[in-house]
Amino acid sequence: MLEMRKLALAKAGQTFVLGRETYQYFYADYNITWCNERTVEIPIIWRAVRENRDRKILEVGNVLSHYFPTSHLVVDKYERAPRVVNEDIVEFSPEEKFDLIVSISTLEHIGWDEKPKDPAKILKALERLKTMLAKGGKICLTLSWGWSPYLDRMILERSLGLTTTLFMRRISFDNIWEECDIAQLQNAVYRHSYPDSYQDFPPYPHANAIVVGTISDSR
Repeated sequence: MLEMRKLALAKAGQTFVLGRETYQYFYADYNITWCNERTVEIPIIWRAVRENRDRKILEVGNVLSHYFPTSHLVVDKYERAPRVVNEDIVEFSPEEKFDLIVSISTLEHIGWDEKPKDPAKILKALERLKTMLAKGGKICLTLSWGWSPYLDRMILERSLGLTTTLFMRRISFDNIWEECDIAQLQNAVYRHSYPDSYQDFPPYPHANAIVVGTISDSR
């Protein structure tokens, strides 16, 4: 872990590219972003939030407030914090509509990590989120590949109803990521443990691939 952190932080300021957009890797000690998928997920979603900062924003899963000062509404079934509504997203019925809805590696847990297990619940969650979009609004989300085999299959079958879909995979011990195609996802494994020593080959800790998707209101 210490070696991984040292190597990752040594490349602070470096950038990655996704969908022809350039982002800077993100590092923070909270949730050890220097060794997992948060290093790319957070800058991607945070840019979308900053670009819409004067509009109505909803976040599903309380993630961004751990790293930045935020003022938008958050729905998180379990985590208690200011401006966080503790409610199941499939039952959440706000009076207002949102111009942007974001979620960082949260939707893959809906239904899959609940009792009773309901793998298809993510589809209900996405349908609910669509009803919350203002005219011309957008949903921006990331999903960890390998957490739920059921979700992985839906991603491969492109049955989530995403408007756009991009993919990234981790390619080094010091947490370098690159854009990839959907076929390359199938070799990526979610690893729950940490190597005992330097191991510059996959699977690396946590997600070794992610999905970055959007859903746009077409009214």
